[in-house]
Amino acid sequence: MPGGRKPLEGVIPYREQTVLPVFSLLGLLGDQGDETSGLIVVVDPGESPVGLRVRSMGGIMITTEDEDEVTPYEGELKGPEGAITGILKKSGGDHILLEIDLVFSS
Repeated sequence: MPGGRKPLEGVIPYREQTVLPVFSLLGLLGDQGDETSGLIVVVDPGESPVGLRVRSMGGIMITTEDEDEVTPYEGELKGPEGAITGILKKSGGDHILLEIDLVFSS
């Protein structure tokens, strides 16, 4: 969005009568690199839905299962306190676990 502040990237039409703000998920987590993906995931962090531009998406989970292996996150991304809860290790790869409502707190 010209003149806009990162991580807000712009707006898109959503469900015919609504305009949805779109944020860079990596930008919200402290990565200032340019996001080139066209993949936008719609989430509702509490007050109203927003779009998140992501590089890829391995899936959406509401909770982890008891037998899932979750390890602490030790990467470079920094989010608001408690937003990144760990790394879920699955046979298809590692997935960052987020508390999406905390991603937008500051």
